[in-house]
Amino acid sequence: MARLPNPGEADWGEVLNEYLRVSHEDDGRLKAGVTGATQLASKSVTADKLAVREYYAPEDYGCSAAADAATNDAAIAAAIAAATAGNGVVQFRDRGTYAISKPIIQDVSKFVVRGNKTRLAMSSRFGGSFAWGVFSSSSYPYERNLGTAISGIILAGTVPGQTPLATAALQIGHETYTNNCLLSIDTVYISGFETGIKYIQNAWRVKVANCRVTGGRALIAAPRLANFGENLLVENCMIESYDPTITIGSGEWNFTNCSFNNTRITLDGDCVVKLNGCHLEPHTIYPCIAVSHPEATMVLNETTWIVDPDVTISKAAFTVVESNKTKGLIIRNLDTIQSANYMPHAKDTNCVLVSGGGRVDMQGYSANTNGYGFAIAKSNNLVFNGSAEKGNTSGWSTYASYGGPTTFGVDASVYRTANASFKLSTKASSIYIGQAVPCRPGQWVFAQCWNKILIESGTGGTFVSLDFLSAKNDVIATIGYNNTTRTTDWTCQRHLSGTSPVAPPGTAYVRIYIGVTGTDTTVAWYDEVIINVA
Repeated sequence: MARLPNPGEADWGEVLNEYLRVSHEDDGRLKAGVTGATQLASKSVTADKLAVREYYAPEDYGCSAAADAATNDAAIAAAIAAATAGNGVVQFRDRGTYAISKPIIQDVSKFVVRGNKTRLAMSSRFGGSFAWGVFSSSSYPYERNLGTAISGIILAGTVPGQTPLATAALQIGHETYTNNCLLSIDTVYISGFETGIKYIQNAWRVKVANCRVTGGRALIAAPRLANFGENLLVENCMIESYDPTITIGSGEWNFTNCSFNNTRITLDGDCVVKLNGCHLEPHTIYPCIAVSHPEATMVLNETTWIVDPDVTISKAAFTVVESNKTKGLIIRNLDTIQSANYMPHAKDTNCVLVSGGGRVDMQGYSANTNGYGFAIAKSNNLVFNGSAEKGNTSGWSTYASYGGPTTFGVDASVYRTANASFKLSTKASSIYIGQAVPCRPGQWVFAQCWNKILIESGTGGTFVSLDFLSAKNDVIATIGYNNTTRTTDWTCQRHLSGTSPVAPPGTAYVRIYIGVTGTDTTVAWYDEVIINVA
């Protein structure tokens, strides 16, 4: 008869094997028929226990639209605990609105959360610096972080019209754990929070996709975050409503196919941000991009900028701080839908696309029309001594002079900016001065200047135009003729490049020439003459 071996028995191994063979095969499997109803405790095996769990639903633990926040907090925590011990999937089944009063802390290496357009509304008793915190406690390798950490969730701080909840909706990263990476957040809608998405240290290679954030500080990442920012991705997201802002001071970012409605993006640290195929529609928020740090880089790739035709814009679209001389703003194939109401010279110094004086590199442009007129930036002006800043007329030459006496010089007592302007005077005569800058066929030409006139007697007018020249200085075409007869105060001439400001075939240079003509004594002043090409 098979039995268990006695302690100290010499052949205990053979005795034990004989005992085990009664109910086990040699490979360790139970023999058929050895376990039956008589061996199982009553109700110890149920269909629920035998079923393979696909997910753990907070609704199964008491979460409901009718429950109070404390009940829902406990139910969500119970589902998270069960999923962490089980297959790692928390699934909200319903599209209901669930009140909560505690932050959800998600370790993505242990569980993921899926919603069914489930709305989590912060109760009046909500406490915490964020509504949902995402991090990973996993050490290298990082495969436990892979995949979508959150999807199908609506986070509601307050309802529209109320003061936003003074906290962040979503916090990504961790103060201690260093491998908060290779995770993604998809189809999350955020509204009613003072801050939408807040990145903290130790976050890198994180992807946010198909999300919507309304109002407040839509996205923030402070300067000098440690172990942060390698290839952060934001794809197909919408930032909109209630004048949202994005402030980035750290990291390397790629925003792809995103829409920014009335949003200001500010770079306040040594970060690199790229907007690829994005849509800028700032309405009243100008500048909509501010590169405010001397080591920040903003790149616009194939991005569209739309000017609201019903709103007068009195500031430049973009700005780069003057101390940023080597990085700044790089624009590649900017597409614009313009309006005659884009008039940044009303409050800025000039009618330009980019103000501030920092580095701007424009590489390609397309538009419905540039007939409304602007230059790109004074900081990359091709005109030498365009504001008489040299205190003389160097760089300029007399293009033509007709009739009686004329003079051309610098006036240190009349100017719009800096400390001098160009002064042209005539007496029953005309004078035109000019300067040519390099330009290739197919390039867009952007130009603007300021002028004013004093007609002491008779009649007179000012004259501004652009000539496209061949390599032999032959005139191929002339565009942007502008003749203003009564500019008694400084006036911005911003229509110089006409409605088709593209250099024709054979172009080697574009020349701006400015002048004055009068039947008797007439004086004109010119300042801030700018030409850019792209």
